[in-house]
Parts: sequence; C-alpha cells; structure tokens
Amino acid sequence: MITFIPGGVDLSCYVIDGSYEVSRSPQTESSSGGFTNWDGTIINADKTGGGYKVTLTVKLEGIPNDVAAQADSVFKSGDISTKYTSPGLSSAVFRCTSYSCTPDDAGFDGKEPMWNINVTLEADNADMSAESGSL
Repeated sequence: MITFIPGGVDLSCYVIDGSYEVSRSPQTESSSGGFTNWDGTIINADKTGGGYKVTLTVKLEGIPNDVAAQADSVFKSGDISTKYTSPGLSSAVFRCTSYSCTPDDAGFDGKEPMWNINVTLEADNADMSAESGSL
C-alpha cells in the first residue's frame, strides 16, 4: 500500500492506482533558486545548492467532504510535513506547488460532495533516506 500522509491527514486510501509518482533530482548552485508555490510565490530562493529536490505528484479520488476540507487546509498551508512511500517509508517537509480539486457529481444532487484532488508537492534539499516500511 502507498503511504501518503501530508500534514497528519492520512490520504493513502484515496490515491488512484497508477497516479502516484516520486521523483528526485540533484540540486546544484545554479539550480537552487527555489521553486514556484501553488499561489505563484517563490519558495526557498535563498537556499544554497546541494542536496536534492523531491517531487511528489499524486491524484486522489473519492475523498469525503470533511477529509477534503482538512486536505485543502493542509495543501494551502506553508510547510507540510509529509510521510510518503518512496519506495520505503520516508518523510520530508514539502511545499505545495500545484493543487486542484473537483467535486464528484454527488455534490450537485443535494448530498455531501466527494472530491477528487490533484496535487504536486516539492521539497528542496530533501533527504530521501528510507525508514522502515515498504510498498
């Protein structure tokens, strides 16, 4: 099972099969100018080079309204402490660089909506050393 727990909100069971991606790229002095946050602001522009940028791209589906509201708050916050599968269990502090959500049809028929969320999180100079855990 994939672990995806941003900001203490366990969204693991909502991850769409085949939609979870973890990428890691080295940071150099010239590439460490930060990255663009979900709201367009530049994050970590003053960090020095070295380390790695870790990117999590996740699609979530069928999230109940109350859980989606918690996730919305987390993704719109600043630093997001996240536990995730990489393929071992890892954790890092991320920033949300892309976020969108749409309601399922149930939201238009008078019932509480279920939500689908697409999110990208990035951690600058992150350590991807695995802890205990597996896929």
